[in-house]
Amino acid sequence: PTFISTPACEIRVWPNPFQPARAVNGVLKISCLPDGATVAFYTVSGEWVRQLESAGALTTWDGRNQNGAPVSSGVYFYVIQKGGEVLRVGKLIVQNGG
Repeated sequence: PTFISTPACEIRVWPNPFQPARAVNGVLKISCLPDGATVAFYTVSGEWVRQLESAGALTTWDGRNQNGAPVSSGVYFYVIQKGGEVLRVGKLIVQNGG
């Protein structure tokens, strides 16, 4: 028999740009995360905003900081790690308001 290898699940962050008021269920989705991965969000100046722990392949973020306040509109970076290994770094645009 011939076996066809399928690509591993690729980490995906969507929607981007993220508009909490218009997103399905008001959340950003991060898919294909390995168990135990973390997703940290930072401002463009490097200020830590919030960190999430994955509890399965799909993790969501409601656009709020560690204090529960909505983040300002702007550009943010996310860093996805597991066990000290960086799996992905990306840029995200958050658009709050109309």
